Amino acid sequence: MRSSSLNCYAYDSAAADSIEARASLFQQSLGARAADPCTWRIVIRNVTTLEPPGKREAGMGMAEELVRSYQLLDALLGEAADGRPGALDRARAQAEQTLRIERDIEGFVRGVLKV
Repeated sequence: MRSSSLNCYAYDSAAADSIEARASLFQQSLGARAADPCTWRIVIRNVTTLEPPGKREAGMGMAEELVRSYQLLDALLGEAADGRPGALDRARAQAEQTLRIERDIEGFVRGVLKV
């Protein structure tokens, strides 16, 4: 999950890249049910180009909310892996929240594109 909150890379990793950067590249190469937040940032930036500034700011705010949600999910998964009581249930709830944010972003993009 940690790699989902990192910056977007559009190129192959270099020897000097951190493990997190390499994990982000690997995750992006797999394609998952949940999109990488940097992908949403690119999509939002592109679809709001001709929209009023407030529309872009709203979309980018949603993308930042998604990053924060992934960060919290990563922390909760770490707690669950450490065996903290109740952490697994909180991680499940946070995963559902993260997917809800992604659906909201998808709805936002569809609304801007009128599709």
